Amino acid sequence: PGSRLALVTALLACCALTVRATSFRPVVLMHGIGASQSDMTEMVGWIRAAFPGIFVVSVEVGNGKNTSFYVNINEQIEMFNAQIQAIPELRQGFNLLGYSQGGIITRGYIQRFNNPPVHNYITLGSPHAGQFGTPDFDVQYVDDLLTHLVYTKEVQGFLAPAGYWKDPHRLDQYLSVACALPDLNNERPNVARNETYRKHITSLSNMVLVYSTNDNIIHPPESGWFGYWAPNSLTT
Repeated sequence: PGSRLALVTALLACCALTVRATSFRPVVLMHGIGASQSDMTEMVGWIRAAFPGIFVVSVEVGNGKNTSFYVNINEQIEMFNAQIQAIPELRQGFNLLGYSQGGIITRGYIQRFNNPPVHNYITLGSPHAGQFGTPDFDVQYVDDLLTHLVYTKEVQGFLAPAGYWKDPHRLDQYLSVACALPDLNNERPNVARNETYRKHITSLSNMVLVYSTNDNIIHPPESGWFGYWAPNSLTT
């Protein structure tokens, strides 16, 4: 309960900064892997209770849980953008929250599109610096692919976590093959940094990144703050 309250307080404090003369700025939520838009229902309720009349929407890409696993991150970013474009209430801009993998999808929207613009941005337990370690997916097929075949064209083409799977013992393969995160983080050597990404991120009024040391999905949890395992190591 205490950790939930802290997360909600961070979100609502950000929303409170965006009061207009007659209304609140809209809020968009994006769920994490293995979930669907309905998993954000409780948070939607908290926001509506705190700010009566606010427009808040939990966005879905594809069919929810299956898409979150089995569509690559770049495609999910495109799908998220398509959903945003279809919601007229967002045309003047909005506040955005991404949970877990949803933080990668939403950051991809900001960096690659950001039209309509995001004003305040929050992520909760998102693998911004990458993921490596056995997560509690309880999907043996997924765990096997991430362990043995993650840096193949086939797996990168369809498995969402592969796009941000950053093996500290195989960083060269990560940088050259991983389909999403090396690009979003401007990490690839000998490739010009994408200035549009920098411009869009620095245009935000506020960016709040939250992680928990008790996170049993994101490894290391510090990835939520762009912290990561040292090269060839499992220490941060």
